[in-house]
Amino acid sequence: MVEYNLNGMKIYIDEADSNDKVYVSLSFGSGYSTRFIRVKEEKIFIGAATAKLIANYKKNVIKEKLGIEIKTLCSMNATTFYWSVDKDEVSLQSTKIIKEVLNFETNKELFQNVKTETMKSFANNYKDVAFRSEFKIFEKGYEDTGYNLNLLCMDLQQIDQKKIELGIKYLFNYQNMFLYIHGVGGDIIEKLKADYTSKSTPIEIIFESDEPKYISDAYIVKSAYKNYFQGCLSLKKIEMEENRSKELAIMSILSHRFFQNSFNITLSQRSISIIYNERRKYGEKEEFLLEIQESDLAEARKILKDSLDNIFLKPEELVYTVGQLLFSNVNFFEVYHTIINIDMLSINQYINVSKYTISESVLIHEEREFEDVY
Repeated sequence: MVEYNLNGMKIYIDEADSNDKVYVSLSFGSGYSTRFIRVKEEKIFIGAATAKLIANYKKNVIKEKLGIEIKTLCSMNATTFYWSVDKDEVSLQSTKIIKEVLNFETNKELFQNVKTETMKSFANNYKDVAFRSEFKIFEKGYEDTGYNLNLLCMDLQQIDQKKIELGIKYLFNYQNMFLYIHGVGGDIIEKLKADYTSKSTPIEIIFESDEPKYISDAYIVKSAYKNYFQGCLSLKKIEMEENRSKELAIMSILSHRFFQNSFNITLSQRSISIIYNERRKYGEKEEFLLEIQESDLAEARKILKDSLDNIFLKPEELVYTVGQLLFSNVNFFEVYHTIINIDMLSINQYINVSKYTISESVLIHEEREFEDVY
C-alpha cells in the first residue's frame, strides 16, 4: 500500500493482483446527515439529499459523455463512486472520470430527469417497511448530527439545480475527497498532478443537534402492513474517540457476542451505534459492555475474520468499503489487524476506561390494515 497526498486529497494505491482489472473508488465526505457546511466564515445550506442527487447526476453524465458505467453508494457520512477498468486504461479512464466529477456545471434537463427518477426510486423504497424503518432508526444512531428522516424527504423535494452546483463546487474539495486504487495504478499520480494543481477552498461539515438528547431511550410502536422490528444501541462519549478504527474493531467483537450475526454498525460524530433486527428483551443494554471472555473473543474473531476475508476477495466491495469508512475516521486495514490481534485483557481494559453512555431505541411495526405516517 502506497499513500499519496495531492493538494490535500488522500490517495491509496494498493498494487494487489486483481487479474486484468483495476478497481477504483472516489469518495467525498458528505451523505444523508449533511445539511450545512461552512466555507470560510459563511454557513451554507446544502441539504440532506444533495449528496445522493450529485451521485446520481454524475453517474448519468459519465455514462452519457464518456460511455463509462460507474456505480455509486451514498451513506450517512460519505458518498462513493466506484468502477473497474482494464489495467492498461486505468490512468486515462480514471482521470477522465475524476475530471467530469469535479465539473460543477450542470445540464438543466438532465438534472430534472435525474431528480424525478431519484424521487420515484425513493418513494418506491419508502413503501418497504424495512427501508423506512432503517432510515427512521438512523435518527437515533446519528442523533448528534441532527439527522431527521422528514427533513431528508423535504430536502429531496425542494432541491434545485443551483443547490447541486453549489454542492459540487464545495463538496468536491481536495481535503474532502479520497481516491483508492486496488491494482496497478500506472502513472495516474503524474496525470493527476498535471491536471489538478489548483488549491481548493477548505470547508467544514457542520451539524445542528441538541446535545442533551444524547442519552434518551425510545420505544416506538407503529402500524404497518406487516410486522417488522428495528433496534438501535447507541454508545456515546463526552470526548471524541481518538482511535475510531480500534473502537470499531472492539465494538464489532462485542456486537457479535451480544447480537451474533444480526447487526450493522454505524459511526457518527461522537457515537457508535449498533443497528439490529432480532428482538431481545428491552432494557438489557448495560449488558453490552460486560467484560468479554476468551471463548466469546475466539468465536467473534473467527466469524469477523471470515467476513472481512470475504471482502478482500471482492475487490469492488473492498474499494467502496475503504472509501466509506475513511470519512468516519476509520482505516479498514487497521480494523482488520486489530480484530486479528487484540487480546481479551486489552478489550476489557478498553471497556472499563471508555465511560460510554448507552441509549437504546426500538421501532416496532405491528401488522394492521393501515400504515402510520412517521
